[in-house]
Amino acid sequence: MTASLNESSGILTEKLVNFLWNQWSSLGLAGYANSKSPFITDPEALVLLSTTIARHDPRLFGEIHDWLRENELWINLQRLRYLMREYPFGEATVLGAMAERISQENRHSKWKFIIRHIPIPVDKDPAPFFFSIPLLSTPEPVFARWGWLRGPVEFREMSQPPRTDQPAAFLFKLREALDEAMPALVRAGVAYELRSTRNLRGANLVRSLLADIHSLLG
Repeated sequence: MTASLNESSGILTEKLVNFLWNQWSSLGLAGYANSKSPFITDPEALVLLSTTIARHDPRLFGEIHDWLRENELWINLQRLRYLMREYPFGEATVLGAMAERISQENRHSKWKFIIRHIPIPVDKDPAPFFFSIPLLSTPEPVFARWGWLRGPVEFREMSQPPRTDQPAAFLFKLREALDEAMPALVRAGVAYELRSTRNLRGANLVRSLLADIHSLLG
């Protein structure tokens, strides 16, 4: 029975790791056969899932970390924080370590926003970071500060930006379109509000809805 459960767990883990390789490579991740996923990818949820599952494959985790460094502007950190708070299926301390390590490379990095909202563990003994790889070198200091033992972080700088003509990057394309349209929509909402004193509540509702859409999509 135990052997069967271990085998099933191993098969599930392998499928999840392959799923991450597919999803990330369709967004421009290096190191994997070019993938054209037919599915729309939720990038922020993918980041959170990767903080646990990708640790089964050190190369995958390294490439994801590199992609997030090269393409941070494509990630909506406010939405990432919301998902992390409402749907705790990722590991916050891993995300904090990743964000701080990226911020070391670029002091203007927007990942500093995430660091401010994740408490650094103070009473937690550092644990092995990768599930199947022992630590054979000096622990990386940033990850150790967040409670994880792993070797040095190396950014290969080979990741590509997402191709918005691919189905997997549909949300990115939608965000681009919304960013271009938002100024005109806001101006229209303001003009409507000024013209319609009798329907001021409705005008404010329109503006609030536009702001909510923009926050949701990034």
